[in-house]
Amino acid sequence: MYQLMKPVSCRGTSFDPSSSWQWNTNGCCNRVCLYISHKRHFALKTQNHQEMFSLMHHVVMGDDPEVKAGKPSPDIFLAAMRRFEGNVEPSKCLVFEDAPSGVAAAKNAGMSAVMVPDPRLDVSYHNGADQVLSSLLDFNPSEWGLPPFKE
Repeated sequence: MYQLMKPVSCRGTSFDPSSSWQWNTNGCCNRVCLYISHKRHFALKTQNHQEMFSLMHHVVMGDDPEVKAGKPSPDIFLAAMRRFEGNVEPSKCLVFEDAPSGVAAAKNAGMSAVMVPDPRLDVSYHNGADQVLSSLLDFNPSEWGLPPFKE
């Protein structure tokens, strides 16, 4: 089972902040964490999505003591991974990123990366991503061995 990091939608509900979840065997989100640049941005980025954020298992921010360096350092992804219960391996983490530095951070952590870049980003910056999507709506969980989304 993959741990998913930084998707922009879960079961059809769109939201902007970086987040992570794991599907259970029914294809539902059962553990969620959020990682975001700094505490001061958390309230702003989550204010319109309180229902979604109430599902989160934990929050990791850029000013967290475990995060020594910003992306492309893998610190924030590794900190988020360590806070899930059980022994999660980086190779079982799937990161969703919109930025080249985030893709590099995921790869530096030993994780797979799906890039959903701004369409204006030059394609030369897509290097390193395991998959590039135009939209998260194009994400097919079965391509990653995950159960399908529930309608």
